[in-house]
Amino acid sequence: MCPSAHRDAPVNSLASRDSAGAVWDRAAWLVILVHAVLLLSWWPLLPFFLDSYYHLNVIQAFRDAGGVVLHDFWEFAPLGRPHLYPPALHLLVLSLDWCHLPPVTLARLLTVVTYPVLLLATWWFMRTWWGSVPAYWATLCSVLPFSYLLVSCNTVAASWAIVAWLVGLVALFHRARLAFVLCGALVFYTHLGMPWVMVCSWMLVGLWYAPMRGFLLRAAAWTFALASPWLWHLWRHHASLGPMSSLENTQLELPILLYLFALVGLGMVLKERSTTAGRLLLSLWASLWLMVIHYRFRFFSGQGILGISLLAGLGLTRIHAWMEGVWRGRVRVAAWVIPAMLTCLAIAVNSTVFLQEGRRFVVVGDSSLLDLTLRSEHVTRGYGSSFYRPQFMSPIGQLIDQHSQADELIGCNFPYTCGLFAAVSHRAMATGMFAEVRAAQQQPLETLRHAHLIVWLKAASLPGMPSLTQLQREWSLRLIGETDMAFVFRNPLATTRRQVATPVLPLWLGFVFLWGAIGMVIVDLSWHREQRGRI
Repeated sequence: MCPSAHRDAPVNSLASRDSAGAVWDRAAWLVILVHAVLLLSWWPLLPFFLDSYYHLNVIQAFRDAGGVVLHDFWEFAPLGRPHLYPPALHLLVLSLDWCHLPPVTLARLLTVVTYPVLLLATWWFMRTWWGSVPAYWATLCSVLPFSYLLVSCNTVAASWAIVAWLVGLVALFHRARLAFVLCGALVFYTHLGMPWVMVCSWMLVGLWYAPMRGFLLRAAAWTFALASPWLWHLWRHHASLGPMSSLENTQLELPILLYLFALVGLGMVLKERSTTAGRLLLSLWASLWLMVIHYRFRFFSGQGILGISLLAGLGLTRIHAWMEGVWRGRVRVAAWVIPAMLTCLAIAVNSTVFLQEGRRFVVVGDSSLLDLTLRSEHVTRGYGSSFYRPQFMSPIGQLIDQHSQADELIGCNFPYTCGLFAAVSHRAMATGMFAEVRAAQQQPLETLRHAHLIVWLKAASLPGMPSLTQLQREWSLRLIGETDMAFVFRNPLATTRRQVATPVLPLWLGFVFLWGAIGMVIVDLSWHREQRGRI
C-alpha cells in the first residue's frame, strides 16, 4: 500500500493547510540554487580530491575501446584486472560529452552538477511523502554539513545511485511500478555498495508493513533480474573484491546540531511509525547503518548524513510549528519571519566535531554556505582539497606527452596521483586507483617495472614503495625532466604496452539501454503522477 500523504502522514498537514505551499518549494529551490552557484564559484579548485580521476580514466577507456569492457586494461597494465565498477555513470557522461571536453573540465562539470541534482532528489522525495514544509527543512539540513557536500562531490557515483534510489521512492508513492523497478536496476548499474543499502531498506519496509510486502518482493525479483548480467559478472570475479582502505576511517566529522534536530524528528517519526511515510523513512535511515561496516567515515560524515538530514528536516518542521504556536499568539510578525530566523540561526550556529587522529575540536559555523563563501581555514580538509594545480601538473603532463607514446604506460610512487596524470595525459598506468579490486600484480616493485615513464613525486611516497635510489641503481632509470613537484624518468626495462580490451557492449547500444531506462522512468512517472494509494 502506498497511502495518500494527506491521509497517511500527519506532518504533511502543515503544508496542506498552507495556501502558500508553493512558496516553500521556491524557498527550497533557492537554497539549492545558491549552493550550486557557490560551488560553481570554486571552479578553479575543482574537482575535489582524487576519485573523479578514476572515473575520467574509465570514461576514456570506454571511448578507446568503443564500448563497455569487463577487463580493466588501463590500470595495472599491461596485465590489468577484472573491471568491477558499474558502468551507468560512465555511459551517462560519455553520452552527453559530445564535444570531448578536456578531462579536468569534464570532472569539474560533473562535480558542479552532481550536488544540486542530489539536493533536488532529496527535496522531491520529501515533498512527495511529507509535503512542502518538511521538504524545505530537509533540503536546508542537507546543505548544512560541509562534509556531506565534499563527499557527495568526490564520490559522485554513490551520489547518483542515491538520486536513482530516491526517485524510485517517489515512483513508489505514485504507484509507478515500472519506474520503481527501473530505478532500482539503475542503482545496481551505478554503484557497488548502495544497491544493497537500498534493498535492505525495501526489506525493512516489507518486514514492518505487510500490505506492501508482496509488491516489494516482486519488485526486488524484477530488479535482480534486470541487474543479473552485472551481478553474474561480479559473482564470477568476487574473489577479486576486497574491502577498501581504512585510511579515511581514521577521521570523523560529526554535525552535532543536525543530530539534535534529527532526534526531534526521530521521536516524531516513531510516533507516526504506523504510517507508510514513517515506516519508509525509518527504513531508509536504518538501512544506511550498513555503511558502518566498512565505510564509517562516509556514514557519519558522507552519504549516511542523508538519513540524518531527512529526520532533521522533520525535527525542524516540528520546531517551526512550535515556534509559530508560541509567537503567533503574543507577537504579530509576518509569516516568513520565523522560518527566516530559524534558517539563519541553523546556518550560523551549525557546528561540527572533528575527530582526526587523536585530535578533537569543534568548529562553530561550519555550514556549506559559510564555508563555500568564506573559505576559512578549517575548510581545507584533505578530501576537500584539489590535487589539480595547473602550475604544477601541466609541466609534468607536457613531459609525459613529449617522451611517451599513446600506448605506453606511466607509473608513480603515489598510485592515486598516478591516476590524475593518466587522466590528463590519456595514458594507461602500471599502478591502480580503485583499491577495492585486487590485481594479479600489486607489489610496487612489480607494477612500476612495466612503466615506460615513472613520475617520482618529491613530497610523497606510499609505505612499501621502493626508494628512488634503489630503482635508479637496479633499473638504470634515465632522468628526462624535473619540475618543482617531481622527477620524471624513462625506464629502459619497460617493453610491454597497453592492450585495449574488446567491448562486450558497444557504446551506442549502452546509450540505448541507459536512456531507454531513463525515458521509461520519466514516462511512467508522468502517467502516474496523479495516482497514489494502493500499490
